Amino acid sequence: MLIPIKFQLMTKKNILSAIFLCFIPLILFSQKTISGEVIDENNLPLLGANVIVKDSNKGTVTDFDGKFNLLLDENESELIISYTGFETLNINIENQSFVSVVLKESSTGLDEVVITALGFEAKNDELGYANSTIKSDIVESAAETTLINSLSGKASGVRISRSSGDPGAGAYIQIRGISTIDRNAQPLIVIDGIPVSNGSRGSNTDQIYFAAQSRLNDLNPSDIESVNVLKGASAAALWGTRALGGVIVIKTKSGKYNQKLQIKVKSSYSYDEIVRKYPLQTTFGQGDNGVFNQRARDSWGDKISSRIGGIDDYDTSSQYFLDQNGATYYPILNKNSTQIFDDSNFDKVFSNGEFFENNISLSAGNNNSTIFASISDFDQKGIIINNSDYRRTTARINVNHNLTSKIKISTNTSYSKTKSNRILRGRNSSGLYLGLLRTPADFDISGYRGDYYESSISSPISNRHRSYREPLGADDTPVYNNPLWTINEQENLVDVDRFISSLELKATPLTWLELIGRVGLDTYAEHQQAFFTPGSASGLYSTGYFEKELARNSIFNMDYIAKAFAKINDKIQGDFLVGFNYNDRKLITDGSQISNFTQFNDVVSGIRDIDNALAENRTVGSTFGQERTVGVYGSASIKIDEFLFLNGTLRAESASTFGDGNKTFYFPSASVAWQFSKLNLFDDTVLSFGKLRASYGEVGVQPSRYQTSSYFLTADFSDNLGGSLSGDLYNGSLVPSRSRGSSSLKPERKKELEIGFDIRLFDDNLSISATRFDNKTSDILLDFPTANSRGVTSLYTNGAEIENEGYEIDLNVKFINKRDFSFDLGAVYSKVDNMVSKLDENLSIVLGDVGAVNSRAIQGYPLGVISGSRNLRDSSGNIQFDLNGFPLQDNVNGIIADPNPDWQGSIFPTIRYKDFTLSALFETFQGADIIAGTKSVLLDLGRWHSTAIESVASQNLLDYNGSVIPAGTIFRGQIFNFGAGPVALTESWYNGIGGWFGGGTRELAVEDGSWTRLRELSLTYDYQSDWLINNLGIESVKASLTGRNLIIWTDFEGNDPDTSLQGVSVARGIDYFNNPSTKSYVFTLELNF
Repeated sequence: MLIPIKFQLMTKKNILSAIFLCFIPLILFSQKTISGEVIDENNLPLLGANVIVKDSNKGTVTDFDGKFNLLLDENESELIISYTGFETLNINIENQSFVSVVLKESSTGLDEVVITALGFEAKNDELGYANSTIKSDIVESAAETTLINSLSGKASGVRISRSSGDPGAGAYIQIRGISTIDRNAQPLIVIDGIPVSNGSRGSNTDQIYFAAQSRLNDLNPSDIESVNVLKGASAAALWGTRALGGVIVIKTKSGKYNQKLQIKVKSSYSYDEIVRKYPLQTTFGQGDNGVFNQRARDSWGDKISSRIGGIDDYDTSSQYFLDQNGATYYPILNKNSTQIFDDSNFDKVFSNGEFFENNISLSAGNNNSTIFASISDFDQKGIIINNSDYRRTTARINVNHNLTSKIKISTNTSYSKTKSNRILRGRNSSGLYLGLLRTPADFDISGYRGDYYESSISSPISNRHRSYREPLGADDTPVYNNPLWTINEQENLVDVDRFISSLELKATPLTWLELIGRVGLDTYAEHQQAFFTPGSASGLYSTGYFEKELARNSIFNMDYIAKAFAKINDKIQGDFLVGFNYNDRKLITDGSQISNFTQFNDVVSGIRDIDNALAENRTVGSTFGQERTVGVYGSASIKIDEFLFLNGTLRAESASTFGDGNKTFYFPSASVAWQFSKLNLFDDTVLSFGKLRASYGEVGVQPSRYQTSSYFLTADFSDNLGGSLSGDLYNGSLVPSRSRGSSSLKPERKKELEIGFDIRLFDDNLSISATRFDNKTSDILLDFPTANSRGVTSLYTNGAEIENEGYEIDLNVKFINKRDFSFDLGAVYSKVDNMVSKLDENLSIVLGDVGAVNSRAIQGYPLGVISGSRNLRDSSGNIQFDLNGFPLQDNVNGIIADPNPDWQGSIFPTIRYKDFTLSALFETFQGADIIAGTKSVLLDLGRWHSTAIESVASQNLLDYNGSVIPAGTIFRGQIFNFGAGPVALTESWYNGIGGWFGGGTRELAVEDGSWTRLRELSLTYDYQSDWLINNLGIESVKASLTGRNLIIWTDFEGNDPDTSLQGVSVARGIDYFNNPSTKSYVFTLELNF
C-alpha cells in the first residue's frame, strides 16, 4: 500500500510542476521590467525619490545614484515620481524599458518641507504635529538687526518679547506658554543638527541694569536658509531634557551640485529714531507747593510763565561750581528765567541712530562638491549718544563633498565677533532715563562734571558730579545721575568671540540603510568690562568701580545615527532610526572687581587698573560648571497606503546633574496624520488637501548644576548696623550652604497632547491650519523653604506643576495669483491660558521686582502675575474710601496685574506687480496688563504731562490731605471721582498713595498693555536684464526700502509696551525707566552675479 501512495503523490507533484512550467512563458510575457534614474535640474541624482505605479500599490525608492528598478504588469504604463521639495511628475513608460526623469524644484518646496528635531527633512503633509517654517527671504526682508527679532509675528504660538531698545539687546522666546518657574523656559536652538547656546549671561540684577544679549543674535541672518519652529512635545521629544520650551531648528545655506559660481553682494543702511517719548509737562518748574526750590526732588514748583523773565538772581559771594566747559554756576536767589530745557537736554543725550551692514556670499558646486561661504559686518550706532553701540562681524563656510558614491562628508563652520557698549538703565539711580526724565524742565544739564568751591577763596574739590538735586556739586552724591555723566563717565563693554563648527559623515552601504556620524562644537569667550568714574549716584559706583570678567562657554555634541527604509508590502512602508547622543556643556568664569579707588581715574583716561583699591575693596572670583548628558533614542515612521502616517519615538537619557547612580529617564512620543482628502469623497477643485492630526509627547528639563548634595560657601558676615566681614580677608573661610540638595531629583517633565487639522481649498489658494494643545509640567524644581530648626532654610527638590492650554490658527489666502500680479494674505492667531496648578499655598516665588512690585509664581494664578499694594475692598469687591473720598490702601499686598496676553496675532499682506513687491506685517498683543512704573514716578514728581493741568473747582473740593479748595478756585490738579464723589488730585495725592514713593498704591499704576503695531513695511524692486548680464555680469539687482516699528496703536502712554525692566526673563510687564525703542527706515541694495 505504501508504494502506490508514494507514487501517487509524486505523480501529483510532477503534474503541478508541469502545469507551472507551461505557464511561465505566459507570466513572463505579461510582465515587464522598467528601470531608470531620477535627477534634478543640475543633473544631480536624487536619493530616496518615490517611484509609484499609478492606480496600484507598487512602488520603490531610488538608490544613492538615483537609480531604480521595478517589475510591472503589462497593462501598467504610468509612473508617479515624487521627491521632497520638488514637483511631482507623472510619466508615461509605454514601450520603454529605461527612463531618465528630471524633477524641478517646487516653487512652494520650503512650504512643504520641514526640518525635524534631528535636522532631517520631512514632508509637512505627512507629519502628525504642528510646526511653523520661516523661509530665508522672510528673515532677510524683515531688515531686523538680529535674528530673533526678525521672527516676531511670523509663527503662531510663539511670543518674542524684546528686553530693550538698546542695540544688540536680547529677547525672550516663549513657545506655547511658560512651562517652568526656575529653569530655562526658552526653546532649544539647533543649527544644522547641532544644539547651540542661546544664553543671556548675567544675574537678574545685571539684566535689570544692563540690556542683556541673546547669543542667538551672534548669527548673521543672511546665512539662514530656513527656521523651523517645533512647538509641541511630540515634535521635540528626541531632545529629552533639552526641549521643555520647544525647539527652533535652523538650517544654514549651502551650495548646489553642478552650480556655477554665484556671488551675492548686499549692503544696508538704516536710519533710526525714537518711536515714542514719555509725555512731560513744561509748565511748572522745580520746587514744592508752588514755590521754586533749587534742590527739590519734585517739579511741583512755580509756574514758569509767571516769572518775570531775564537772568536769575544769583548769590555770587559764596559757593559755586565750575563745569567741564568753564561755565560757572551759583546758588539761585530768585528764579526769574522762563527758559525751558527739556528739548535741549534730550538732544544732548539722544540723537538719531544708524547702522551699516555689508554682506558678501558665494556658492558653487560640481559633480561631487558644494560650497557656500560668506562674510558680513554689521555696525550700529544707537540712539544714545556716545555709549550705545553694537558691532557684529561674521564669517561662514559650509562644504559638502561626496568621497565616493556611497560616502558623503559635510562641514559647517562659522565665526562671529560681537562688540557692544551698554548703558546703565532701569531702576538704578545711576541709570540714564531715570535721571533724565526726573530732571525739571527748567534745569540745564549741560554742566555735569567740574570743580566745587565752598567760597571764592577756597580750594576746589575736583571731579564733582552736578545734577538737578545737587546743582553745585556740593555733596558727594548727586542723588540721581545727570544723564550727561551717565553717557560720558560710565562704560560697560562686552566683547564676544564665538566659533560654531560641525562635521557630518554619511554612508549608504545599502540602498535601504544610511549611517550618520555627526559632531559639533559651539564655543565662545565673552569678555565683560565695566568702569564707573567716581561720583555716580549709586552707592556701588559712587567711589569708583571697575570690573572685568572672562566667561568661556562650550557645548560639545555628538550623534551616531542609523536610518533604515523598509517596504513591508505594497501598501505599507516604514522609516526607522536609532541613535546615540552625547552632550557636554561647560561654563568657566574668572573675574575681579574693585570699588573705592585709591587713585582717581575716569573713563577717558583709559587706565583700567585692578590694583587701584585696597584689599578689602577688591573681590576675585571664579566658577566652573559642567553638565554631561547621554541619550539613546529611536523612531519609527509607518506610511500606510499614502494616506495614513504613524510615528513614534523614544529617548532614554541619563545626566550628570542627577548625581551618582544609575538614573535613566524616558521620553516617549507618538503622532498620527490622516490625509482624509485621499478618500476621493470630495471635489478636488474645492478641497485640494485635508489632514487630521494628533500627537502626544513628553519632554523635560534637568536640575541646575550640583544640586544633588549640599555644598559649602565662602563665609560673609554682617549685622543690622551695616557692618560686614568677609572670610576672604583671612585666607578664606567656608560655611555650609543654607540650601540643601537632594539625591533623589527627577527632571521636570512636560506631557503634551495636541490635535489639529490642515486643509487647503480651491487649488491651494486657501490654506488653514488649526491646533488645540494641552500641556502640563510636573515635578518642577525649586528651593522649597524648610524649618530653620533643620539647620537649613530651603531644600532643592521637585514639587510644583504648571499647565498651559490654548489654540493656534494659521491662515493663508491667495486672492489673486496671476503672472504679473498677485495678492496674498497670511495671518496667525494664538491663545494660551497658563496656570500654576500646584505650589505650596504658603509659597510665593519672586521672579523679578522693583519698588514693592513683584512678578511672582503663585498657586492658582498664571505664572508671572504681579503682586503689590492694592486698594482696600470689602467682601463684595467694592473699593473702600476715606472720609475725603479717596480710596484706602489695603495693608496686605495682593495680585494686581497679569502681564500675560489674552491672545496675540498678526497679519501679513503681500502684493506683487511685475518686479515690485509690497509687503507688510501688522502684529497685535491683546489683554495684557502692564505696570506703568515710570508714569507713576513722574506723577509723584510732578513731571508727567497731566500734572500741569489747571482746573476750576465747580464745588468745594477736598484734596488728599483734607484741605478744602473753594468753589471757583483755579488750582493745579484734576477733578476726579473714584466712586465716593469728586475730589481734587493735587500734589498731596501724588506725593501720597497716588504716586510711587511714600507707600504708593501700586494697583493705581496698572494699565492696559495691549498694542497693535505696523511691525514691518517693505517695498522691493527686483530688476533683471540681458544688458546687465552681458556687460556687467550682474544677473539681478534688488533694491528695497523697509520701515520697522513705524506705528504703534496703544492706550499705554510712554515707552513701547513691548519691553520689560527684567530683561531676558519670564518676568514681564513692568515699565520702569526702560531705554526707548526705535523705529527704523532701512535701504538695502543687493547685487547677484
